[in-house]
Amino acid sequence: MHQRYYSVTVCAASVPYAAGSPIRVVTQPVSNCLARLTMLTDNDIKEQLSYAYLHAVAAHAGCSCERRQVDRESVDATVRGGRMSSPGVMLQFPTIDVQLKAHACAPISGSSFSYSLRKKNYEDLPAKSMSPRILVVLILPEGLDECLKIDVDQLLLKRAAYWTCLTGAPASANATAISIKVPTHNLMSPSALMSLMEKASRQIPFAVDGGKDAP
Repeated sequence: MHQRYYSVTVCAASVPYAAGSPIRVVTQPVSNCLARLTMLTDNDIKEQLSYAYLHAVAAHAGCSCERRQVDRESVDATVRGGRMSSPGVMLQFPTIDVQLKAHACAPISGSSFSYSLRKKNYEDLPAKSMSPRILVVLILPEGLDECLKIDVDQLLLKRAAYWTCLTGAPASANATAISIKVPTHNLMSPSALMSLMEKASRQIPFAVDGGKDAP
């Protein structure tokens, strides 16, 4: 009779196992396992967390969130609302285009914080388009291993994201990046998204709270 063999994997270690025989497993330290399993850079992780945040907010607000496969116009995702029934509605199924960024830093304070935005994004976001465009910046702890906490009662992504609109932002002679201010009262929450969707359906321009830092 031919013996059947199975592969038992613990972390990255694999040992042969004959059916009916005791299992002998060589364990590896957890830190070594994580080091081998990590395929994303810190920037990749921040990017994925920013998408996750927007998707969660959109879902809670009853909106769909579609990730762009190719970003050539400074749009990472499009949020789509449903049929609107409030007075003054001019558009049904409104959409908002979103440029997503994430920044790991110390806790922010004050009425705004500064963010260095690539010049292409700075020039693309104010452009007239079919859908209004906003910039959403997710603020994360400096230690990315502290970003996400999970237990049986909660799924917690630390810190929060804030939005701003760059419509009417002044031109800049900077060659690569422009420092902009993002208002901290513009918390990207389900209620804030619903309010933005309402404005989009009524074709009301978003308040311009961002813009270039004063020299």
